[in-house]
Amino acid sequence: MEVRRATPADYGDCLALDTTVTTSLVWQMEEWSSAERFAVEFRLSRLPRSVAVGLTRDGGDPLQRLAASDLLLVAQDERIRGYLKAAQRHCLAWLEELVVEPDSRRKGVATSLVQGARSWARERGLRALMAEVPARHQPIISLLQKCGFAFCGFDDHRYDGRDIVILFALKV
Repeated sequence: MEVRRATPADYGDCLALDTTVTTSLVWQMEEWSSAERFAVEFRLSRLPRSVAVGLTRDGGDPLQRLAASDLLLVAQDERIRGYLKAAQRHCLAWLEELVVEPDSRRKGVATSLVQGARSWARERGLRALMAEVPARHQPIISLLQKCGFAFCGFDDHRYDGRDIVILFALKV
């Protein structure tokens, strides 16, 4: 499996990949506060049935979004198995999209793409690789933790209150 920079000829194959994963686990947030302290806890909970979760993309034309990315990596053998899109914002690299086709999941493809993004960030002198993940997307949270990412915050207003986003960071 080769991880390389994408070319415009790869964009269609990237966008054709199935972004849906199925999970029965989600992260639930609980908050406590008083005049002297406050706390937030995330707890892994099992749903009564599995749900399909897709990639949450910002609006705009998908081809233009890929073309405008600071980093677009693809994992390829005889065909493209996955891609990672990242952006540099100040001294940080942000993972914006990470997609692996269903038949290639749990085979190291996503880990290889994350390692490629980490090398890219290191070469640019950036401090960390960041990711924001909806709390309902347990498979990607599990992957990030396996790759060494640590919890560093949350945003419960990111998607108009529809979903809590958990923030993760990996020092490069």
